[in-house]
Amino acid sequence: MRRPSLAITTAAALGLAAAPAAAADDLLTTARDAGSFTTLVGLVEQAGLDGALTGKDDLTVLAPTDAAFAKVPKDTLDALAADPAKLREVLTYHVLPGNAPASRVVQLKAAKTVSGQGIKIRVRGGKVRINDTATVVTPDVEASNGTIHVINKVLIPKRLPRTSDNLVEVATKAGSFSTLTSLVQSAGLVGALSGKGRLTVFAPTDEAFAKLPAETLAALSADPAALRDVLLYHVVKGDRPSSRVVKLKAARTLDGRGIKVRGTVLNDSANIVTTDVEASNGRIHVIDEVLIPPTLPPVEANLAEVAIGAGQFTTLVSLAQQAGLVGALTGEDPLTVFAPTDEAFAKLPADVLAKVTSDPAVLKRVLSYHILEGERRSGHVSQLKAVKTLSGDGLKVRSGRSGITLNDSAQIVSANARAKNGVIHVIDEVLVPPGL
Repeated sequence: MRRPSLAITTAAALGLAAAPAAAADDLLTTARDAGSFTTLVGLVEQAGLDGALTGKDDLTVLAPTDAAFAKVPKDTLDALAADPAKLREVLTYHVLPGNAPASRVVQLKAAKTVSGQGIKIRVRGGKVRINDTATVVTPDVEASNGTIHVINKVLIPKRLPRTSDNLVEVATKAGSFSTLTSLVQSAGLVGALSGKGRLTVFAPTDEAFAKLPAETLAALSADPAALRDVLLYHVVKGDRPSSRVVKLKAARTLDGRGIKVRGTVLNDSANIVTTDVEASNGRIHVIDEVLIPPTLPPVEANLAEVAIGAGQFTTLVSLAQQAGLVGALTGEDPLTVFAPTDEAFAKLPADVLAKVTSDPAVLKRVLSYHILEGERRSGHVSQLKAVKTLSGDGLKVRSGRSGITLNDSAQIVSANARAKNGVIHVIDEVLVPPGL
């Protein structure tokens, strides 16, 4: 009886399908012809590593399939493809020097890759595991200059070379920080964020800036001092990875103020949604809300003027005039206004709106139910469970990952629009006092 080949014996022992024994073509050609490594082959060619896989030196390739690459987040794959140094590091992390068939691999506990970094090898339950994450699904695909072992997950090295792009360049290329980078240029901060000093930037996305009231963004753009304060309030000295950030309780920002840190939440409202985007001079942690410093250079417009200028509170402004509340909104005493938009008022049933507007006392009570004494920014509001309004009625406050909710229904959709006599938080629903 003919004795089976070692490759087939090893594969059978591991419960895997053995590959054909033909080895006429080099590693790259073999992978290309297989039809299931198009992403890998494309990246190898892009990184200029095709010569190594078609050369005379024997190599062993741990080859992720197209399905394995499909598991990698698109932004991660795009970032690798755009960074030659990191791409080469990742690809060479899948290559071992010399020809290591399965019979040899199963005897190893670790191996040094061509990248210089090591991988762990474990045989568990008849499966070969690499770094406890990837599994060899087909061993011993032979080539003229080595062997391919097919794996079901892309291996990511612990250490990757830093990009040569600085913080501003990384943010610009990302494509999701166009508002931030534009404001950085307007504020003359490009040099500060492109220098040699290492920095950590909590970077709001374009969607985060879109949550700001248009008048707030316009006011910042027109006020260089305020704009610089806000932008520097997002920057911390030093290169602080997420593993370090989550252990902090607070961090001093470049504007001299401090931000509160609770795990992956900043100032009780902004969530860190993507971590550790590296640059040559630091790193970026992406956040979903713009951070507003507790104090900024003063604005000249009062609450009524800010609401009128916004253009989305025409119903509120008209009713405030009807109720005789304009004096309070233009006075010197600081107030906090939860301001329903015109769309929020449009949600009210016509009969309810008619009832409110037909009775001056009821109208004043409803509108006063949207006002608090004192200036309370979103960070303060988020810490409340209940608060007494100007009408004398109590308002329930709930804060969570989805934001701040009032009376279990109205959501604060945009916060901290400043006025010289207070602050406006935009809400998506009209608040109705109890008993009405």
